[in-house]
Amino acid sequence: MKLLKKNEVVVLDVESTGLNTTKDDIIQIAAIVYGSRGVTDKLDILVKPTKSVGDSVHVHGFTDELLQEKGVAPEIALEKLRAFTKGKVLVGHNINYDLQIIGSMLSRYNLQPLEGKCVYDTLDLACKVYPKLPNHKLDTLSRLVETEAKPNHNAFYDILATGEVLAYLRLKIAEQKQKRLEYLEAYYCYVQEYKEKVSALREIIITHSIAESVTYMMNVCEFKDFYSPKEMEGFRELYRMIEGLNEKESSVQDNIINLLAFSALHYSEIEQSALFKGRIPIITVHQAKGLEFEQVYIAGCNNYIFPSYRSMKENKLTEEMRLFYVAMTRAKKRLVISYNLEKQKSIFIDTIGEHYKICKKV
Repeated sequence: MKLLKKNEVVVLDVESTGLNTTKDDIIQIAAIVYGSRGVTDKLDILVKPTKSVGDSVHVHGFTDELLQEKGVAPEIALEKLRAFTKGKVLVGHNINYDLQIIGSMLSRYNLQPLEGKCVYDTLDLACKVYPKLPNHKLDTLSRLVETEAKPNHNAFYDILATGEVLAYLRLKIAEQKQKRLEYLEAYYCYVQEYKEKVSALREIIITHSIAESVTYMMNVCEFKDFYSPKEMEGFRELYRMIEGLNEKESSVQDNIINLLAFSALHYSEIEQSALFKGRIPIITVHQAKGLEFEQVYIAGCNNYIFPSYRSMKENKLTEEMRLFYVAMTRAKKRLVISYNLEKQKSIFIDTIGEHYKICKKV
């Protein structure tokens, strides 16, 4: 990566009030200009949110009081980030999340998008360089690379660690440069035409509404020629769903995210979603990520169910504890947790403060 040598790479990260990129607020923006000369410039801003940080304070440590005292207005912070990243290569760990919420915030304040040259994700690079690692979290990579900076859910320290991880991965990728060039030389002529078509389609998708993009794919890209009349009926149903979910005040990107969150439901459960009033969505905890509901019911909270038999047997409860937290925080007003009284209740229930509980036998 030549621009890394020229110190024209910006490593960035944000902290936010939650995981919903279309609704939650950014509360910290951190970015560094990074390259062969190390860190040559930095940006570290606290941002005043329009809502309470809620339980997310336990992740990032920024309280409502601190943010109101030290934070700047969102539009000022976002403009500083735009100026800082203009013309640079953007890098982050799982950067898609950061770019999605940044893009949403820019749209909410009627600001122009970031103008970076291109984007690289150290999570994606690490998966390619080390496909057999048990996971590719920043903390795992930091220990592997033995970075000087240690990630701690503060955006600024996380990007310092990400920069060191990037420099290390770049060296590993360079070792395979000749082999990649040989593959490109051998196969590029076969994929060039499709590369150009995909690039054109991508431009349509990011600049037009979802409905317009689907119409383009069906007619201009001639997708409809590959489907039977029965299958096309399914696409027409998708089109109706897109129109029903579309929010005119939201950006194209936010509408895409909302559609993807909605479509994460199984087909048989789509009819039960919030799009159709009077129905109840029944979904897994994984499917619920990024979504919120007025009331949430978590069933089967017994040991060997949640947490699972395997995680209890192997004493690997950390990931399922995170899932339990995700499940609980989907509720906006009321959360009901149920378990079988004839079996041992989930150990996770005991981690909830007693003053939050109202216990009833049914």
